[in-house]
Amino acid sequence: MIAKTLFENSTQKEQRLLTQLTKKKKDIQVLACNGKESCALIDHTELEPYNLIIGIIRNDKKLCIGRYGDQHFSFPTTDPSTSLTRVWIDVKGQNDCTFHINCSDQYYELSNDDEELEYSNEIMIALLHCPDFIQFSVYDGNLPYRKSSHIFTASRIASDNIRIIAHSMLNQHFPGLSRYLIQLEGDRNEAE
Repeated sequence: MIAKTLFENSTQKEQRLLTQLTKKKKDIQVLACNGKESCALIDHTELEPYNLIIGIIRNDKKLCIGRYGDQHFSFPTTDPSTSLTRVWIDVKGQNDCTFHINCSDQYYELSNDDEELEYSNEIMIALLHCPDFIQFSVYDGNLPYRKSSHIFTASRIASDNIRIIAHSMLNQHFPGLSRYLIQLEGDRNEAE
């Protein structure tokens, strides 16, 4: 069941996206986490089980938040109290999508803008891994034109390769994340 706290303080734009998601009018997805609870909604279905990692870099601030196994995390900080993060993925076509992001009460949109050569220091990486598929979304404002990519596959070989690429990118932007996730996995195994 989706926690209402994950959708507190939604902007008007997010409310419209939620309406479109529930009415099945568009291919809208949402990934949300606050360090204590999370949800992943794709194709109007709440996923379970899943691993979710969202990495955001904006204005020299870094946040990596998600769920690994059954444990929620916020990295590098251990105080997730102000890190509610929602990533709405509005898939407009095979090669185009817009990311609507609300991170720490700041809403903004990221998309490909092929008409204007503009650089920014904004990066968003979202990795959703379920038993049957993997989804990898990335936006890199340091690239000149095609700044975003959104990949979904059920192929096991492709999933393994995408997971390696995603974890490599995440670990480059958030040094120590891979070791932290291994530690979380070890803590989970000890608790069982």
